[in-house]
Amino acid sequence: MFKKTLVAAVILAASSSALASGFYAGAGIGADNVNNKADITNNGSVNYGATGVLGGLFAGYQYNFANSFNLGAEAFANATSTNMTDNSYEPNGDSAVKFKQTYSYGARILPGYNITPYIEAHAIAGFVRGHFQTTLDSSQKYNANGFQAGLGASAMATKTIAIRGDLIYSGYKSHTTTDVDGDTFQSKVHTVDAILSAMYKFG
Repeated sequence: MFKKTLVAAVILAASSSALASGFYAGAGIGADNVNNKADITNNGSVNYGATGVLGGLFAGYQYNFANSFNLGAEAFANATSTNMTDNSYEPNGDSAVKFKQTYSYGARILPGYNITPYIEAHAIAGFVRGHFQTTLDSSQKYNANGFQAGLGASAMATKTIAIRGDLIYSGYKSHTTTDVDGDTFQSKVHTVDAILSAMYKFG
């Protein structure tokens, strides 16, 4: 009898936290897959791809309504070490072209549905700004705006701690880099991130 009561109390505690409106913050780590469809002077179109490690922070507010539905809004910032190199780039005798993403940040909304009192599934839609670096015969850095879309889920581990998993696509506006020889490198970047996070719910 005592064991059943204890289990019920734990479930109730998690349930009330999962359903409640309030602020939250979290940190995550995952895989960052970067793809760049590039148009290069005298070298046509080339598709680059690489996968690296991503780490990030986020904070926001979740509003619960009609018991089963949630709407979250959050800000986020990610850092990544993903980079790629192409040795076939040789117009004007230049060295290999290098491309990397260093960080991104933005804001997004998360409409969600409570599958159970303590497990939630959510969609993701938002704005992202990424920082990139292209190296032809010199290194040039630039920022590009884009959009995000994805899916995720979270589960309450304790009354205030949740584990969250997200799969997020980001598409960025194209950008053209010109080196000192006049060669151009037009980047059109998109990324797919798989992130596992721990999240703290306040209140």
